[in-house]
Amino acid sequence: MENFELLCPGCFSEKGNIKICPICGYDEKQLTSPLALTYRTLLHQQYLIGRVLGKPGGFGITYFGWDTKLETTLAIKEYLPRQFVTRAKDGSTVTPHSEEDNKTFHHGLQQFIQEARNLARFDHRNLVRVRHFFEENETAYLVMDYLDGCDLSEYLKQKGGKLPENEAIDIILQVLDGLKQVHAKNFLHRDIKPQNIYMTKDGRAILLDFGAARIATGSFTRSLTVVLTPGFAPHEQYSRRGRQGPWTDIYSCAATLYYMATGEALPEWTEVEEQKGFLGLGFGAKTLSPALFSALRPALAREPEDRPQDVESFSKLLLEAKSAFASDEKKTVVIKKSAPSDSGTPDKKKRRPARTGVLAAAALIIIAIILFWPRLQDLMESPAVEQAVEPISSEEPVASDKTKPVSNKKETAGREATAEKAKLYEKHKTTGDGFFSRGKFGEAKSAYLLALSQKPGDPYLTDRIKVSDDKITEAKAKSDEAKAKAKATAELNRAFANLKSAGDRFFKQGDPAAAIGKYEQALQYQPTDRYLKQQIQYCKELAYIPAGAFLMGNRGSAEEPVHMVRLHAFYMDKYEVTVGQYQKFLEAKNQTVPSEWQKQLQHPKCPVVQVSWKDATAYAKWAGKRLPREAEWEYAARGGLENKPYPWGSGAPESRPEYDERFSPDVRKRVRNVGIYSANGYGLFDMADNAWEWCADWFGVNYYKKSPERDPKGPDSGTRRVVRGIFNFRNDARFAEDPAQSKSFIGFRCVKEIR
Repeated sequence: MENFELLCPGCFSEKGNIKICPICGYDEKQLTSPLALTYRTLLHQQYLIGRVLGKPGGFGITYFGWDTKLETTLAIKEYLPRQFVTRAKDGSTVTPHSEEDNKTFHHGLQQFIQEARNLARFDHRNLVRVRHFFEENETAYLVMDYLDGCDLSEYLKQKGGKLPENEAIDIILQVLDGLKQVHAKNFLHRDIKPQNIYMTKDGRAILLDFGAARIATGSFTRSLTVVLTPGFAPHEQYSRRGRQGPWTDIYSCAATLYYMATGEALPEWTEVEEQKGFLGLGFGAKTLSPALFSALRPALAREPEDRPQDVESFSKLLLEAKSAFASDEKKTVVIKKSAPSDSGTPDKKKRRPARTGVLAAAALIIIAIILFWPRLQDLMESPAVEQAVEPISSEEPVASDKTKPVSNKKETAGREATAEKAKLYEKHKTTGDGFFSRGKFGEAKSAYLLALSQKPGDPYLTDRIKVSDDKITEAKAKSDEAKAKAKATAELNRAFANLKSAGDRFFKQGDPAAAIGKYEQALQYQPTDRYLKQQIQYCKELAYIPAGAFLMGNRGSAEEPVHMVRLHAFYMDKYEVTVGQYQKFLEAKNQTVPSEWQKQLQHPKCPVVQVSWKDATAYAKWAGKRLPREAEWEYAARGGLENKPYPWGSGAPESRPEYDERFSPDVRKRVRNVGIYSANGYGLFDMADNAWEWCADWFGVNYYKKSPERDPKGPDSGTRRVVRGIFNFRNDARFAEDPAQSKSFIGFRCVKEIR
C-alpha cells in the first residue's frame, strides 16, 4: 500500500481519513507521550510506527508496528533514555540534554548495539524473537514479534491467584526449554519472575527482559547495579561476591513455580540466614504435593552447589514430579535435611574458572536493561532491592557450563528419550487439533510440524498439514480480495474527497461555474450526497458578490450621512424568493400561510409577498442562508458601479422600460415574474423594481453617523426593521417596517456567507 496515512495506528487496518478507527475503535486524538514518534513514521524504509504499547519506560519506548514489506504486525523498541536525551525539533532525531549526557547516552547506545546483536542470535519459541536491529535518528531500534496476551503475573490474577500444579509445571518447563538455549550461548537471564514471563493467548510461555544488571548512571567504571526482586532472587545475588551461573536462573524458575502453585512469594534471603533453604525450613510443606515439594526443595537451596546445576537436571525433576501425580490428595511431608551433592557442583576452594568464563560473565553483567527494558520502570518503582556490585575482575569465580555433572544412568537414556518423543508428539498433536477445530490453521500447521518432527511420516499429521495449507491459501485469497476491495474503496473515497474539496475551493473563490463542474464529478462517486446537491443548487441560485468598499448613503436625505463601508465577499440570491420556492418551505415546515395565498399560488414565478420579517428569517434559515444586512444589500444593488444612483448607472429612470410598467395604472399595484429585465453588474435581478425587500438590520435614524466601517450589522436593538427596494429606483432608498407586519409589496431575498 502506498498511502500509509489511511492506516489506523491502533490496528493497521485501512480506515481512510477518519480519526476513530471503525475496526478497533482507536482514536488518534487521544494523548500520547510527547517523546513518541508521530503516527505512521516510516523507519528503515520498512517499519511503520503505530500506537505506544504500555507506558514509556525510563530507557525507551515500545511501539506497535507494521512491516510494510511482509505486511504483518510487530513490536518496535526505541532506545530513548529520557534522563539523558529528548526529541529534536524535526520530531524524529534524538538529541542529548548536555555534553555530559551525550557521553553517557552514546556509551549506553554502544552497549545496546553490541549486546542486541548477541541477543538477536536467539531463535526459540519460548524466547522473545528479535527480527531486526538497526540504527536511525541518532539512536537504535529493536524489532521483535508482537505478542497478544499478558504477563504471568496478570495471568495468575485472571486465574484466581494460583494454578494447578500440573499447569504451573508445564509453564516452567516451557521457560526452561528457552533458557536452555540462553545458557548454551553463555548468557544468564538473572531476573526470572512472573512479570518477565509472557503468556500468549494460545498458552505459550515466553521469557522476556534480559538484563538484571545495567551500567550505573553517569559512570564508565563498569561498576554495576543489580536489580533483584525479593522472593525470586537467589542468595548469591544479595552478595558482592556471589557466584552466579545456570543455578542462579534455576533458583528463580523454581521460585516462580512455587509462586504459581501456592499464590505466595518466598521471603527475602536477608530475612533468613539459615543454611537449609526455604523448603528445608518447611515453606510449602502443607500446600505443595509431596512430588512437587521434592522437586523444588533442591532447586530452592540456599547454596548454589546444592541446586541442580543445569536446566536438564531441573527439568528432569519436574517431569518426575508430574509422573508421580497419582492423585490430587496432599500428603504430609516429613522434612529431612538433604546432603549436598558432590558431583558437578561449584567448589569454592578447589576450582578457579577459565579465562573464557570470566569474559563470559563480564559480557553477561553488561547486558543492560537497555536491551529489554519494558519493565524497568516498574522494577525501579517496585520494592525491588538494588545493591552496588564491584567491578568484575579476572580473579572472581564465574561458573562455566563445562561444570555440568554427567549422568551415569546411560541404561535408561534410550527408554527415556523414546517416552519423551511420544509425549512431545501427543502434546503438539493435541495443540494442533485445538487450533484446527477453531479455524486457526496457521497455528495448527506449526504445531503439527512439531509433532511430525517426533514421528516422521505420520499419515494423520501429513493429511492435517495438507488441509491446513489449503485453508491458509483460501484464507489468503479472501484476505487479498478484501484488501483489494478496501483499496478500491479508499481510492474512490479519496477521489470523491478531492473533487468535493476542489468544488468548495472554487465556490469560496467566487467561481460557481467551476464549482458546479467539480461537484457534479463528485456526484458520480456518491450520487445521493445531499451536500453536493445543495451546493450545486446554491451555485445556480446565487451570485458572487466580491469583497470591496463603497460610499454608502445619500446626501440631503434620510440616508445621510454618506460614509465609507468595507465588506467581505458573500453570495446573494439572483432573484427574489418566489411563490413556488416559498411553497416548498411551507410544505416542509408547516408554517403559517401568507395572506391571499391562494391568489399568490396562481403566480408561482412572482416574488412572494405578504410575509413578515419573522417569516422571511425562518425561510432563510431553512434554506441554509440568512437575510442580507442593509450595507450588503446596497453594495450588491450598485452592481460594482461607484457613486451611481441607480443599478444601471446615472441614466434617467424615465427612459427605462421598468419605469413605464412601474407607474402604469395597470400594473402599479401588483408584482411581476422575477428576472424579466436584465441583471446588474453582479448578476442580480430586480434590485430596483418588483417588490421591496426585508433586511436583517434594526432601523436606526442616526445609525449611519456611528456605524463601523467594516461589515456593519445595524443597531443592536429597535422596534422596526429595514426595508430596501424600489422607491424612485435608487440604490440607497430605504424605509422601516414593523417586523410582525406583512405587506402586499414586501418580499425578500437571501444571502449566504463564505466561510
